[in-house]
Order: sequence, then structure tokens, then C-alpha cells
Amino acid sequence: MSVELGNWLLPLAVTIIAFGLASICVRSKSPDYLRVLNRLFNALILGLATIASLSVWLAWAIVVR
Repeated sequence: MSVELGNWLLPLAVTIIAFGLASICVRSKSPDYLRVLNRLFNALILGLATIASLSVWLAWAIVVR
């Protein structure tokens, strides 16, 4: 079974867009009293990007087969 590179463009583009948007939303500087909340927010944003990316890759794998 050969897989063409063109078939990978959609999931790869979604992955790049999801993590690009997540990196924009991630906050690097925060006051000391909000540091834990900031870490939770960043983890939530990156988790959502990961879930979106994995969902698209899973759907792509199912459709290709």
C-alpha cells in the first residue's frame, strides 16, 4: 500500500494551524499570583490543539483505508 504525500496535506495543515493558534494563545509572562492559573490555561490550550490534531489524523487514517 503506497500513500501519496498529497493525501497528508489536510491533516498536516490542520496540525500546523492548531498548534500555531495554540502558540499564539499561550501566555509566557504572568504575575506571581496567577502563575498556576496560567500553567493550567496553557495546558488546556495545548491539550485542545493536540485533541484537534489527533482527531483529524484519526479521521484521515479511517478515510484512507
